[in-house]
Amino acid sequence: MEGFKIIISLVFLLVCCFSSISAYSDTSALQTFENNEFGFSFTIPPGWKKLDNNLVPGVKALVRSSAKGASSNCNIRAVLNEKFKSISSKEYISMVYPNNDPSDFMSEYKTSGFNPEFIRSQHMSIDGSDAVYVEVYITNQGHIFQTFNAQFLKNGGLYTIGCTDIPKSFSSSKKEFSILLDSFKIHSR
Repeated sequence: MEGFKIIISLVFLLVCCFSSISAYSDTSALQTFENNEFGFSFTIPPGWKKLDNNLVPGVKALVRSSAKGASSNCNIRAVLNEKFKSISSKEYISMVYPNNDPSDFMSEYKTSGFNPEFIRSQHMSIDGSDAVYVEVYITNQGHIFQTFNAQFLKNGGLYTIGCTDIPKSFSSSKKEFSILLDSFKIHSR
């Protein structure tokens, strides 16, 4: 389980670093993105675009604000494993975040060369499943980002939704982040 956390954290960090080099597709109207292979869908926030040329391993969807100079983005990572069907999302969260303590999560950022600063964590629900939300500041190549990861299990899949922006814009991006989180659904594969 610890290996999963390290991989997921590293993938998230790669998304932050490389999302700006991907090509955009035009999404001027509200759209729903579906990934049938990994069994999920979500609404792309208005004024955001899906990145077509995703160069980050493990990321199944990447969307970003299309506003000039904006840095807000969200990524979806998914891992399918039959073993995930034998435990609930609540049990998984209690194993990965014992006593709601994100220390292991934070240490993975540190071992990856990032200097995380914990902001908060909380439990939430995504598509009717228990999820954990961890929000941190991270420093990458001298740039500070504010980011969150929301993680849960459902239908044999481990899903992680990560959204990032620069700290001064993070609060104004929460509306778009919420659109994605609130619309995120798991369906049959």
